[in-house]
Amino acid sequence: MIILNRLVVGGTAMNTLQIIHALRKEYRIVLVTGKKEDDELEVNFVANLLDGVTHIRVDELRRSILPGNDLIAFRTIRKLIRHYKPDFVQTIGAKPGFLGRVAAHREKVPVIIHAYHGHVFHSYFHPILARVVVALERYAASLSTCITTVSARQKEELFSKYRIAAKEKIRHMAVGIQTSKFDDASGILRRGFREKYLLEDDEIAIGIIGRIVPVKNHAFFIEVVFEALKKIPQARFFVVGDGESLRTQLIAKAKSKGIDTVYFPEEERRTQLTFTSWITDIEKAINGLDIVVLTSHNEGTPVSLMEAQACSKPVLSTRVGAVAEVVLHNQTGFITNPGDVSAFADALVKLVNDSHLRASFGQHGKKFTMQNFDIEDQIRKTKEMLEELGTVTPADRS
Repeated sequence: MIILNRLVVGGTAMNTLQIIHALRKEYRIVLVTGKKEDDELEVNFVANLLDGVTHIRVDELRRSILPGNDLIAFRTIRKLIRHYKPDFVQTIGAKPGFLGRVAAHREKVPVIIHAYHGHVFHSYFHPILARVVVALERYAASLSTCITTVSARQKEELFSKYRIAAKEKIRHMAVGIQTSKFDDASGILRRGFREKYLLEDDEIAIGIIGRIVPVKNHAFFIEVVFEALKKIPQARFFVVGDGESLRTQLIAKAKSKGIDTVYFPEEERRTQLTFTSWITDIEKAINGLDIVVLTSHNEGTPVSLMEAQACSKPVLSTRVGAVAEVVLHNQTGFITNPGDVSAFADALVKLVNDSHLRASFGQHGKKFTMQNFDIEDQIRKTKEMLEELGTVTPADRS
């Protein structure tokens, strides 16, 4: 049984679905997910990945902290565990991680695994609430057989900085992507994106990809756009993703700075800054862009940067989370210190003005990503972990 917060567009859900799709050939998988928030997009467009999987949605399992709903979700998860009697429960996400592990422990599930694709120990909550979250995570970790992290740095943080669990209980399990999906040798994907968003062949398009939520720090991106346009007025900027409440604030912020900005679903025209909303064929967007950036306050594994590198695109990011394990500074892209708008904008201007540098970073990024972040490696390591923990009897486990 795998318990995930919600099946919405984002790196965690997409990666989990690909792992489940591979495991379903050897396990009977029960997937339990919660309900999406109003400004999120469900991944119905990849429903084929759930073929042969029992999928149960618990509507009370929400991202928001709602004590009444949380109690109902806990009781429902416990009933599901009691009904299916799984040999292992794997949880992904903060709330599913706590509720799912406590429920699994009370139902005496022999193997309990929690996967950190990121954490909420900073940049999400008030400091006092963050300390409560850490305390709850320590308790849940004590119930866990194994904990996995998506980066070596995250593993170090869990046992050293936050003291969540002993080092021996934590495994580094790097996230992988389907690298072949991003190949665009014919250029069809690139042309499709650029034609839709009115981009000329020689225009440089810079994009940030992901949910529009506070932790992704799109406000910083707006500041960078404002500074960069002073030196590269010919550049075009794109925000790929959505989040209605914050999106409207960001558009207003950009316009107040004099940046010509548009929400493309409502007004299709050329601008300096375009908000595209959701693009489900993300490989089309990345191939259509020339540079991909990330500005997050906190990040587990920056999947958008992996995908960009798989498309031979140079990348630029703030130094957060596992970025330094995915991006090789001065080889596949640039990494700057968080909060330094000038440094970020200067690095971006350098990339825009140097086509040879963009090509070199892109070439090295593709090679590095293909060698280190292929989904097949993650699938193999997941199977090895399950076998080692004693959960494997083909087609008889869940």
